[in-house]
Amino acid sequence: MSLNMTESAFKKPREKKWYVKWWGVSLIVFVGLFFSLAVASAIFMFTMSAKLKSGAISPEELFGKKYAVSHNETLYGVNSPTLGSAGAPVSMVVFLDFSSIQSGDSMVAVNKIMYDEYYKNQVNFIFRHFPNIADPLSIAASLAIECAYEQERFFEMANAIFSEPDISQASFSRLASASGLDKVEFESCFQSQQNLFRIDRDGKDGQYLGVKASPTFIINDKIVEGTPRVEDIKKAIDLMLIEK
Repeated sequence: MSLNMTESAFKKPREKKWYVKWWGVSLIVFVGLFFSLAVASAIFMFTMSAKLKSGAISPEELFGKKYAVSHNETLYGVNSPTLGSAGAPVSMVVFLDFSSIQSGDSMVAVNKIMYDEYYKNQVNFIFRHFPNIADPLSIAASLAIECAYEQERFFEMANAIFSEPDISQASFSRLASASGLDKVEFESCFQSQQNLFRIDRDGKDGQYLGVKASPTFIINDKIVEGTPRVEDIKKAIDLMLIEK
């Protein structure tokens, strides 16, 4: 037998690259998963933050539990329509169904307060939606009001709707034009239902506060169902001014 062996016979087998070894493959997989989860989490947090800020989703819906929102935000809402003096010492919140005769009576009462030279400077009315969710016309009326509010014609549209003797789905476009709204812009807003989340938020806040029907006034944290007499509203304002 020959003892001559080539030099290559004594060389060690070539070592595998680290990324093909079991621990290298595991490391690559772990880093990939970590990166994917980090990106997905960042996208989720950004999306949820945007929805929370816009009001498209509530903290309660997101976290599945009661959330400690400020009392003022629950009561007054975010960027709700107001009538009166912004710096008035008294605030009253009015939950309305903009398709109902009873809510129309409430608007008449509020307008009478605003015609009073003294009381119009003492109170600020905040208007919020509380439609009948089982009635498509009630939802449509709220959507029409929101679209008018976007064009700064909230009160013109509200008074027009409440003055209509036989309101219907077909009425809103005509009333929008009569109230001075841009018809194309109104139709785009109305058909898209883009403000439905605001109406839903008002309804949920109302239920949280104890509102059961429209119209409802919240006066100094006291719930008054139905339309108070104008004189009773004035007395409530006087009382609240004394308490302040």
